[in-house]
Formats: sequence, C-alpha cells, structure tokens
Amino acid sequence: MRRVLLTGASGFIGRACVAPLRARGYEVHGVSRRAGPPVDGVVMHRGDLLDLPALPGLLARIGATHLLHAAWDVTPGYWISPANAAWREAGRALLAGFIAAGGRRAVGVGSCAEYVWDRPVLAEANAGPAPATAYGAAKLALGQDFGAAGHLGAWARLFFPYGPHEARGRLLPEVIQGLLHGTPVALTAGTQIRDVMAVGDVGAALAALLDSALGGAVNIGAGAGIALADLAREAARQLGGAGLLRFAALPMRDGEPPALVADGRRLRAELGFAPRIGLAEGVADAIAYWRAAPPDAAAGSVPE
Repeated sequence: MRRVLLTGASGFIGRACVAPLRARGYEVHGVSRRAGPPVDGVVMHRGDLLDLPALPGLLARIGATHLLHAAWDVTPGYWISPANAAWREAGRALLAGFIAAGGRRAVGVGSCAEYVWDRPVLAEANAGPAPATAYGAAKLALGQDFGAAGHLGAWARLFFPYGPHEARGRLLPEVIQGLLHGTPVALTAGTQIRDVMAVGDVGAALAALLDSALGGAVNIGAGAGIALADLAREAARQLGGAGLLRFAALPMRDGEPPALVADGRRLRAELGFAPRIGLAEGVADAIAYWRAAPPDAAAGSVPE
C-alpha cells in the first residue's frame, strides 16, 4: 500500500484530503506537536515540523512514499507574520528530507496570494515576482522548491476554498453563525468577484494531483467567479433571515481587487479534474458543520 504523509491533517484543507486519498488507496499518516482529538482515517505521529534537525528521524519512522504538505501557520495575522519564513524553511527541509529518504511524489499546497493581484484571471505563469504579503512571498519561494523537483514535485495554488472546518472570522462562517443565532451580519457591498471552491472538491483535486505525474504549479479553483454577496445570499436562502445581511455596512479593504479568478486550464485539461460540488451543496455542508460544531470549533490554529 502507498503511504502518504499528509501534513496539516487536522486543518481545514488537510481534513478534506483524507477521504479522497484513502479512496485512491493511500494509507494516510499525519504529524502533530501535541496530543489532540484523532482525525478519522489518519495514523498520527508526534513530531514538530519546525524542529528541522528532527525531521530525518520523523520521516524515517513514517516511511512515506508520498508527501502532501498542507501545514502552515494560519493564526490571525498570518498574512504579515514573521512565522511565514520559518514555515518556508520547514517546508524546504521537509521536501529535501523526503526526497533523500527515497520519496516518490510530493505535492505542496500554495495560495493565490503568490500572485500580484493586477489582473482578474490569474494563470500559473503569472506568479510573482513580488507578492504583496509575507505569506504570499513565503509560499511562492517554497513552491519554487517543489517545482524544481521535476516530475517528483508539484505545487497547488489554492484560491478561495469554503466549507466544513473553515476558520471563524472568514466570510461564510461569520454569515452562517449570524443567521443561526438570528443576529445581524455586517458585510461589505459584496461586489468582489472571487473564485470559490467547496473544500471537498479542493481535497479531491489535491489527491488527484498527488496521484498524477503533473509537475510545476497548478491552480486549484473553479475557473469562474461569483460575487461574495451571492455566497452570503445562498446561506441566507437556506437558513432564512436574508434581512439580517447588512450589505455595505463595512468598507472595502484598501487595495482590494474587484476580481480574482483562477485560470483553470491546467487543472481541467492536463489533470482532467473538474469540480463536482455546486454552490448550494457546498454551503449546505458548511451549514451542517456549524450546526453541529462545538463552541471552540475552527477557532484558528497551526494545522500540523
């Protein structure tokens, strides 16, 4: 059986990868610095990805044939945090150690923050050279390491995933929680066009990329955009309480681009992947999660 080390297995993206990986025949292993609730379908190992001298021993214990690296510090303020540099170095050391141990295929998880947001549709070749944030710059640098690994490596640039286990403070969780509690939700005008993809489709796309020989950067997005107001309205349609949505109660962020959409040609034509979860189904999954979630769910943490 093929064995994959899935870093960030307890996080928003990592959890969505587990079932697709298992369906493709992978034995899924994860890493955690501390004891915590188990993740169904994952064999967890105690370890710290930021402890670089300990990485060779950790990799030897796990004996993974494949690597899907989704761990990163996504606590509030991560866009400008100096921790991005540490995670970039940890990812670089993890990749090098995995290759040295005879690993056969490695995929890292990047972000549309690697692009300069100067055009509405972003193609893989347009990334860099100077992302606006420390997070984007660190992801871009690590992606270049994965890309340099030739056919062994690939780099997935995520756009705007949504769904179960998404962190509080993000748009859809805030809208859903407001509607569930019957409280007004302050929003911007919501005219921003964004490429949103249900996290279940994101997990399936990452598993497909790991299972392929496709190299270099690949956008993980729907290849089409919707207004953020429509995402909020879909939650209100399912839960009621459309009158609780207070559009234009908040100002737009400075420099916020009007549209950010993935060029999806590599994903569809070269990987042969297309999203299957429609907006209504994806929002329904998120609503079901927040209805059942404990009070401290998805508060935001380092997913490793």
